[in-house]
Amino acid sequence: MTEPEYVSATEAARRLDITDTAIRKRIKRGTLAAKKVGREWRIPVTELPDSSVTEPDPEDDGSANEPEPTREGSLTEPSPSPDMPERSATEPEARDTALWEFGDRTREDESEPNPFGDRASPDAEVEGEANASPPDAHDAPTLTRYEAEGIEVENKLLRLKLESVEREHEATRRHLDSVLGEIDHLRTVNDRLSIAVTNEQVLRLGSAPQPEAIGAMVTDLGPADDLPESSETPQEDASATVTIRGSKRPGWFGRLFGSK
Repeated sequence: MTEPEYVSATEAARRLDITDTAIRKRIKRGTLAAKKVGREWRIPVTELPDSSVTEPDPEDDGSANEPEPTREGSLTEPSPSPDMPERSATEPEARDTALWEFGDRTREDESEPNPFGDRASPDAEVEGEANASPPDAHDAPTLTRYEAEGIEVENKLLRLKLESVEREHEATRRHLDSVLGEIDHLRTVNDRLSIAVTNEQVLRLGSAPQPEAIGAMVTDLGPADDLPESSETPQEDASATVTIRGSKRPGWFGRLFGSK
């Protein structure tokens, strides 16, 4: 007994003039015999009618053209588009295999947990901030006339206060400059007085006899024993020879005639 010929699900859908999703639904319900070869369903030709005109399945809506995951978790082949040319039964199966592998990678990417949790990734946040439109100027709250006048008066008061502070600062700076000038003048006078006092002390020390000169004079005089004796009478002898007028008592002749 010869083994029946098998065709792919896409070829079977083309022969039955239905979508690939409808073919897989029939295989899932068991209304169409098929076997799994790798990642692809193979349908025997004996299960397909010779005529391309078949009765539509009441459970097949015919509008499900989106890929659908199978029991093994793979995506189905995309349904043929009317704008694309029909693929023949002899087309290589490499394209179908690539579609199955792409479906597996997509499923793995979707099942991978987000490391950032519920919030978006930093790249998405930066992109969102960059795409965010600036706030509209019309959304800013408008000020009433009284509020605007109050702000203007407050600005004037602050300006006057600033000018007053600047004037006080300038006056303080001038006073400080004058005080510093007086300090410099007093320092100069003090230096001059110090120089004058120093010069006066030097002059006084220069006019006074120096200790060396006094010692030389004493050496020239010699000892006290070598001094010559004085010829004058001592003080007690001299006082005896001095006659004081009126101190001698007059004699009798003088008292008689009243002579003094």
